[in-house]
Amino acid sequence: MDESRRQDYRNLIQMLLNCPSGDEPIILRANSNLIDAGLVQTMLQIAAGLIVTGKLDASDFLMNVTGYLLGVYSTPIKRLSSKDAPIAVGIGNSFAVIPEPEKYASFLGELMQAILDHRRNLEGVYPFLKANLDKLDDTFAQVLHDWATSLLLKLEPADAENLAVDIGNFGFLLQQFPLGSKASNLEIAITAYQFTVTVLSREGFPKEWANTHNNLGQAYRNRIRGDKPQNLEKAIAAFQNALQVYTQKDFLQRWAMIKNNLGLVYREQGWIEQAVAAHEDALKGYSYQEFPEEWGVSKFCALALLRGAETLAMSLLWVMFIPKLDTPEEWADTQTYLGNVYSDKGEVDKAIAAYKKALKVRISGTYKWAETQNNLAAQYREIGQIAQAIAIYKDNLQVYTHKEFPERWATTHYNLARAYSKAGQIKQAIKAYQSALKVYTPAAFPIECLHCGNNLGHLAFDAERLEEAIEAYGVAIEAVEESWAWASTDARRQEIQTEAIGVYIGIVKSYVKTKQWKTAIEYAERSKARNLVQLLANRDLYPKGASESDCNQLKYLRREIAAKQRQLETTQINFSTGIEENKQLLDQTYSEQLRQELDKLQQQLNDLLEQIKTLDPNFSFTQRVEPISFERIQALLPNDKTVLIEWYVLGDTFLTFIVTRQSPGITVWQSSPEDAQALFDWLREDFSDDEQPSKENWKNQLEFKLHHLAQILHLEEILSHVPETCDRVILIPHFLLHLLPLHALPVTSTDTSPVEEDRSPLAKKRESDADPARQKCLLDRFPEGVSYAPSCGLLQLTQNSQHSEFSYFFGIQNPTQDLNYADLEVETIRQDFHPNDKVFAREAATKQAIYNQQLHLAHCIHFSCHGYFDSEAPLRSALLLADATPTQTETSQMTNPERYIHLREGSTVNQGKCLTLGEIFGLELSQCRLVTLSACETGITSPKGLIDEYIGIPSGFLIAGSPSVVSSLWRVNDLSTALLMIKFYQNLKSGSTVAVALNTAQTWLRDATKEQLQQWASQLPLDDEQELQLDAFFYNLQPSSKPFESPYHWAAFCAIGQ
Repeated sequence: MDESRRQDYRNLIQMLLNCPSGDEPIILRANSNLIDAGLVQTMLQIAAGLIVTGKLDASDFLMNVTGYLLGVYSTPIKRLSSKDAPIAVGIGNSFAVIPEPEKYASFLGELMQAILDHRRNLEGVYPFLKANLDKLDDTFAQVLHDWATSLLLKLEPADAENLAVDIGNFGFLLQQFPLGSKASNLEIAITAYQFTVTVLSREGFPKEWANTHNNLGQAYRNRIRGDKPQNLEKAIAAFQNALQVYTQKDFLQRWAMIKNNLGLVYREQGWIEQAVAAHEDALKGYSYQEFPEEWGVSKFCALALLRGAETLAMSLLWVMFIPKLDTPEEWADTQTYLGNVYSDKGEVDKAIAAYKKALKVRISGTYKWAETQNNLAAQYREIGQIAQAIAIYKDNLQVYTHKEFPERWATTHYNLARAYSKAGQIKQAIKAYQSALKVYTPAAFPIECLHCGNNLGHLAFDAERLEEAIEAYGVAIEAVEESWAWASTDARRQEIQTEAIGVYIGIVKSYVKTKQWKTAIEYAERSKARNLVQLLANRDLYPKGASESDCNQLKYLRREIAAKQRQLETTQINFSTGIEENKQLLDQTYSEQLRQELDKLQQQLNDLLEQIKTLDPNFSFTQRVEPISFERIQALLPNDKTVLIEWYVLGDTFLTFIVTRQSPGITVWQSSPEDAQALFDWLREDFSDDEQPSKENWKNQLEFKLHHLAQILHLEEILSHVPETCDRVILIPHFLLHLLPLHALPVTSTDTSPVEEDRSPLAKKRESDADPARQKCLLDRFPEGVSYAPSCGLLQLTQNSQHSEFSYFFGIQNPTQDLNYADLEVETIRQDFHPNDKVFAREAATKQAIYNQQLHLAHCIHFSCHGYFDSEAPLRSALLLADATPTQTETSQMTNPERYIHLREGSTVNQGKCLTLGEIFGLELSQCRLVTLSACETGITSPKGLIDEYIGIPSGFLIAGSPSVVSSLWRVNDLSTALLMIKFYQNLKSGSTVAVALNTAQTWLRDATKEQLQQWASQLPLDDEQELQLDAFFYNLQPSSKPFESPYHWAAFCAIGQ
């Protein structure tokens, strides 16, 4: 119908709704030219929409008018209540409950008409569904539920049963529909099935009820939304309901089919014994003899006709969708299922026997035959019968052609490569892996590409085919960075992270071995950038300064990408475990569609990130891997007198990159395997059982241990590659080296050059005041500063943040009230900023206070408090604020245990009252020049596993916008910390850089005698109690003693960033 006539229908309906009671027949006679099927259809559509919005009286009225026009009702038209009269039916803003309500109401009416028109062949509805994919969403599932439930109250039992059958058939039809959102299609199907089984009782319609429960079980098994274990539990319950009707005695084959379905779900749940039992039961239903078709279509429909339900008989479409069982093939399917379960249990012999039984029935050269062959080959490979496995994989390539089954073709080549590799046929294995990668591209199959590229890279590297190794590792790295963006679960991210470490190490090794050192450091950096992106992958960070529209678009793209990835993973699971050939082809087509949609969404996300980059340059660094070239790395060095030293641990050895602006630009030093083992032994001894450097014996032995570490790292040899004119160094550690005070490593000599006139005043004073008799360390070798960076990428971010203002001070002072000298520290420092200072002390230093203040305006943020690092979940690491320690009552009533963190020393903290690393990443610190973490353990990273990126609390503040962070590596004595911090800020106020100011304060504290410290402390604004505390500390010391010369007191703090 044209739009003009449709509008005439709507105007007539509006007149009917608003006319006085009794005038309806007059209005209808006056508009008799409009009374036709189109008017009835429009009335039904609008009535459906009114039900959705709760306008039940208005809907009843229109349904009565429709019945009157069709001659169904002879009684007068029932008038709607006055409260529902003044509405615009299905037009404009009257549908406020759901988005675009008229669209759904109209679609629902047309859909039900299409189902009625095609009851004998429901596939005739497919063109209509294809033309309305935008309406097949989760909202429609709710619309369908509300409409059907409301309509049910008005129907006679026979009509209600007809409606239930139609909706159940629609659910089954949609469950098989290959287009649109599979996730939404399943939600709609589940809604349809649930409605059907509430109307068609087990007693009145036992087979229909059971068939619908079987369909419902399949839908829950494949469901994408919701919690997977819960979905599987609902699937089990549905299949068990179906088995109440389809018993072994009365319906052996149907019973066997549902038992198979149940076994598949048990397997996915990990309930292997139940799965075996279910599949073994199913075998009882399949034999080589024919069974009578007692549940055939004709008999089923005849039975329905005898009951007087003609439309019900016509609508029993699920029977048509259930083909006559081909018993041998069903039997073979069950043997294959059973073999899969035995394989999961590790019972290889039983698995092989089951697959061989299935192959006796399978027709050679068919898809099912190849699938079972593939399963058998995997078992042969498992027990070392490689020749048999290779022969099978070759046979399968006759079925899995590149043109018809590209994914299966690639998988078979991948399996063939693994078998060749195990047989020592390296050339053939490399060729097979390369074939697989023609299909397994980083964009289309990131996980598979990662596995394949990784295996090929290792194989080629060991065979000294380095160019092929580099190419394979490079493709795998692209896949890592793609797959992380697509990873939808923490388990999948962990899988990617574990394998990714080896891929990056492999390519760095390959480039070093071919003496391509500049590219080697680029990939070392890329691995570090990747780890930070992985950490923040499921963190809802948003760009600073971006519009609400950009943030909403970002949220939408993240949600859609995650949803599509879950759908793709589900499809891949179904594809790998399914048996039916038609289903396999359907899943393959759907997978290709999903990958195209994912590519499109990912490109939209990349475009958006580029757009946001102009507003918040730091943001994209947290969202995707941003490679950095060697030229950009070298440009990070401010002058020819600065050297960058970066370590990279390869597992069996470790590298040290020395980068300068002077020729040759880069030098690489590589350790021996013995040195690498010595390093791991050193680290294991000091960081066993997650214990950080805090024990008394560690403190006493620290200087000796640092001597040993310098020998292991061959520090003197590394420094021999540094030009003598270099007076500043930037250190970029790797692995557990992030946890160590590398600036305190001893060196044999620092007399590389005379004191130069262009050095900073503090640097000159440090050199002139140096004690010639004491052992020198790296701080002494580089008077213009020793600073750290988590990576070159983060260092580049800090250099993009140039903040000259340093007048507004924000402080957190002793919130746990157990740091004796924190008050002295903060009160002394803040005086240099007064009156532009804001400090929250003790019980006032709460998380709420931080968020209520304009933290983003601060130039200097100082935390004098405790901190902790959670190695299991780094984003839960935090700075402890006031009220973080729960009361005894609160502890006894912990309703949310995840909110509470148990620290090593036995105390418990409420994470909700701490400032966590995850929250720090989201802070707006665009005006900040320095964050100081005068706290315990704020700088440490996870001691577990191989750490590629610095993911401690300081990195959070760098990403948030501060170009410099000073933090501690271990639990520091609070007196030495207070003295060091006060001296550090005094140096800063004299105009020094952060690194020089900190390093000078450290060497001062190290070398200061009791007399010098007392003289300096006398100038501090001490109260009487603080004076007594200091006097008590100094009382028993000799005048010339150096109370803080141990590295434990001065070496814990690091200058990170600029």
